[in-house]
Amino acid sequence: PQKMDANINPTEEALEMFNEFKMHGKYRYLIFAIHEDKEIIVEKAGEKEEKFEDFKKSMPADHPRWAVYNFEYKTEDGRDTGKLLFYLYSPDISKVKEKMLYATVKDRLTKALSGIQKTYQVNDHSELDEQEVLKSLLQLVQKLSISTSLHISIIDFKKKK
Repeated sequence: PQKMDANINPTEEALEMFNEFKMHGKYRYLIFAIHEDKEIIVEKAGEKEEKFEDFKKSMPADHPRWAVYNFEYKTEDGRDTGKLLFYLYSPDISKVKEKMLYATVKDRLTKALSGIQKTYQVNDHSELDEQEVLKSLLQLVQKLSISTSLHISIIDFKKKK
């Protein structure tokens, strides 16, 4: 029997577009799709000016996709920053075979896309929520700064001994 993911890989064009996205900030987001069960293509590239709402509207309601999104935000101390997010978007209402294929091929795509900083799995269109993303990223930053300051205090404590 033929394996479900039999050699489905990103096209050269898809990888070039991802590098433009990552290195030069050319796009706000890229939506990837499996084309004719053969290859991974960029189905849509969102212009730099587009917002999260445009990204959400571009995602099909009933078919799985992957996406990368350049999420820019301000930290709690007012600094501008950004994260490269990866989405496995797999709506509950899509066909089982299609969901399985996207889940199976995901690792192959993420290995090809280096530099992803956070991954989200979304099972419903309504879960594409900008405020939730912002909240999770700010919590991540808090956890990092807490563990960093703890680490520094432990080092200081050991030096004082």
